[in-house]
Amino acid sequence: MTLSSKVKADDELDGYFYRAQNKPIWWCREFLGSEFWDMQKQVLISVRDNKRTSVTACHAVGKTFLTANAAIWFLMAHPDACVLLTAPTYRQVSEVLWRQIASLYETARLRGCPLGGKFYTEPKWELGKKWFMLGFSPQHPEKAQGFHAPYILIIMEEASGVPSGVHQALRGIMASGHVRLLMLGNPNNPLGEFYESFASKQAMYKTFQISAWDTPNLKRLRDACGVNGDGTLTEWGRSDEGIAARLKILRSAELVNKYLVSPDYVADSEQEYGWDSDFYRVRVLGQFPKGAPDQLVPIHLIYQATYRWEDIADKDRWWLHRARFEGHPVSALDVARFGGAESAWCSRLDTVAAPLECWQGLDAIELPPRAAACIRRLDTRTNRVDADGYGGGPYDTLLRTAPGIIEFRGGTTKGVDTERFANLRAQDFWGLRDRYEQGRIAHPPDQKLIGQVSSLRYKHRPSGQILMEAKEDLKGNWDRADALMMCYGCQPMAGFVEPQRKMQDWNWGQ
Repeated sequence: MTLSSKVKADDELDGYFYRAQNKPIWWCREFLGSEFWDMQKQVLISVRDNKRTSVTACHAVGKTFLTANAAIWFLMAHPDACVLLTAPTYRQVSEVLWRQIASLYETARLRGCPLGGKFYTEPKWELGKKWFMLGFSPQHPEKAQGFHAPYILIIMEEASGVPSGVHQALRGIMASGHVRLLMLGNPNNPLGEFYESFASKQAMYKTFQISAWDTPNLKRLRDACGVNGDGTLTEWGRSDEGIAARLKILRSAELVNKYLVSPDYVADSEQEYGWDSDFYRVRVLGQFPKGAPDQLVPIHLIYQATYRWEDIADKDRWWLHRARFEGHPVSALDVARFGGAESAWCSRLDTVAAPLECWQGLDAIELPPRAAACIRRLDTRTNRVDADGYGGGPYDTLLRTAPGIIEFRGGTTKGVDTERFANLRAQDFWGLRDRYEQGRIAHPPDQKLIGQVSSLRYKHRPSGQILMEAKEDLKGNWDRADALMMCYGCQPMAGFVEPQRKMQDWNWGQ
């Protein structure tokens, strides 16, 4: 390792390592230019002092920034160290975490950091034959086996989604001497090693739970908003007066740190999904979901669907390379008119959804051309359109101007297994639930979609029929969830016969 003149002037080599190993915050500030808020400092110190550190965190608290700093510090502070990085998908390792590490690497070079070796564009950094950092895919946990070094750091980003096989593969490494494990992420899965580190195995871990209310942007607002130090609400904070006051305070609060979760995001999450929803618990409070017995789809299954989607290679993203893929996608349009609701268009090819297209404030004349353009671009031939309420007008227009338009009426019992389901909406939502449970769905990590699907509830009639909770009884809007349900509940029909109605030219004037 080549030390810069700056380090040589301060200490000899042994003195440098001693100071670097014992002062991670100083090292990151000195060589990476990094500044941390209090919870980030505590986690970094824990990596220094404890064999296992586990961190549940809300949205946007600087997890990846902290992880990248910890990885570089450990590598540069420990001779012949080995740092291993993983996440639910290799794309997260290579395109999220490694990009942050590469950015800090460039900063460090300008600040006289004692960098050496070879830094690759892929997740790999070699300082020596037995001194390196390496990212590996959770699909190939065997690549993490067999490493032996005097100092080892294992980092798991978004640890809720890391498969159990990775933990099993790393057990041998954890038996080494100076080894550290850092797991952190949104706590969306109440199963697995990450969850157990806060439950049955908590004695083995130093644990941290980071809420949005712990961050500099919101901590100063807790008392005025009726929020206790542990993230629970005071009695006043739960009252209608307290809720209204809290939302008003959050909407007008100024940012202390623009890189951390904003008060506006917290207000939006509470207003749209509710303080007690799993989405709010995971994304704002940094707590594991409760998983209510009447919840249609547990939130961890929704995140698994997003991990599958994120792991799709660019060349396999059918909506980007439509001409290379055989078959015709199916789509669905959920129609809304004004207010906070959205009209949402969802398309899929087999099990994989394209990014949703959503529009707000479009009337029955403006919406059909937007949907028709989507149908044309992706050449979808089976297109389900919400024909209830405001959907009637756009459905009639699309029926004349686009191919394969199919009417969807959620309240109908036609074609429904009425022994099990009260109507078509309940049957198709149950089919969507089955897809999540069987792993036959992959969709984008759309936060509104995740929040809507995770908040869906169902009930049983006295007859035993399954019925979805009425929209008017739910908090917020559910347009994206409805579009997803209609899209995945719609199967391409062999020998599909168009409605007996005069159609205009489907060749779009070509």
